[in-house]
Amino acid sequence: MADVQVEQNRAFGGVIDIFEATGIEYVIWGGVAAIAYGEPRFTRDMDVVVRLRYSEADTLARLLEETGYSVSVEAIRDAVDRYFYFNAIHLETGIKVDFYVAPRDPIYAWAFKHRRMKNFDEFRQAAYMPPESVILTKLQAYQESSSTRHLDDVESILRVSGSELDLAYVHREAARIGVFGTWRELLERSGLGRRRMGSGGEA
Repeated sequence: MADVQVEQNRAFGGVIDIFEATGIEYVIWGGVAAIAYGEPRFTRDMDVVVRLRYSEADTLARLLEETGYSVSVEAIRDAVDRYFYFNAIHLETGIKVDFYVAPRDPIYAWAFKHRRMKNFDEFRQAAYMPPESVILTKLQAYQESSSTRHLDDVESILRVSGSELDLAYVHREAARIGVFGTWRELLERSGLGRRRMGSGGEA
């Protein structure tokens, strides 16, 4: 497991270094973000949400290739055009990083505004999606895929970081995007449903 962690740090760290050097806005998402706010679990790959312009595609592709990743500049351009995703493979380890171009949605705007800098490894910090946004996107992913892994991640975040969450914001956004029933069930199961929700949810 230690060897896997070393490989992941190499594969993911190179991407973080590129973003920090270029100023391209990003937040770590998905399983890696869920682990940052919840309980440890294994995840092989990393998901990143990026604010990327079409004019930055060539530079990003070049830097990724120079750092040891296989990536398609055409896929990057297509992702920017369609608010879609592309991936890069770290050639030394075979580890994949998925890059999702941030859609025009309030959840992602809030996520970038409230992103958190956290220690990624012993050498660097990285920008993470805040836990409220991780929860909301996990609930959306469950609605689309029915994979219970997403619910497990939400429950893990509630157990570890529940006292720090802006529950009023999550409550409101869960209702807006149509996942309120699932959210309420998980919240009640965690015991946090009894906690009084304030106005919260700074826009």
